[in-house]
Amino acid sequence: MFALGSGVAGGSNSTGMLIAGRALQGIGLGGVNMLIDIILCDLVPLRKRGAIFGLPVSGVALLLLVLFLQVGYKKESTIAEKLKHLDYVGNSNLLLSMVPMLLVLSYGGTLRPWSSWRTILPPVLGLLGYVGFHVWEATGWQEEPVMPPRLFRNRTSFIAFSVLFSSPSRSGVQYLPTVITILAFAILSGRAWKRSFAA
Repeated sequence: MFALGSGVAGGSNSTGMLIAGRALQGIGLGGVNMLIDIILCDLVPLRKRGAIFGLPVSGVALLLLVLFLQVGYKKESTIAEKLKHLDYVGNSNLLLSMVPMLLVLSYGGTLRPWSSWRTILPPVLGLLGYVGFHVWEATGWQEEPVMPPRLFRNRTSFIAFSVLFSSPSRSGVQYLPTVITILAFAILSGRAWKRSFAA
């Protein structure tokens, strides 16, 4: 889905087509990183993950997954049964909590002043919704919650989530190695892609 969206966006000849391509990219990218992490962490020992995570061409990874990955799951379950396990309330609550935050970051200080109630109200509602999301996840009414509370009871996860209470600027610096690595391999894969077309 991400590769398809990239192709549509790259070959777009109108604003509508570009937006549609970017939407497809967003849908595909929503699962790309998580699925890669889940599959590789399950199959590859920790000491070898660095080399495997550096695989720059997504097509090669996709081909290898199709040819060799054997996933054990209950194939007899229907799509309707799988859809019953989705946390609709949790997902909706999380989405409705994030949208006001994104909106205020888009128009705060430009279309409306930061002191305006129209700028202050959305993040307040978003924070309340986010609290409501965690309350819902902790109730146990959902069989498979999106973000179960047990994730935060694990000491390793808690330390990773808290990031030593880093400030926003410090957490950005801590994220730099990831960004630099992604940039380097994006350049390498782009050059490899260009050479393949030139050949």
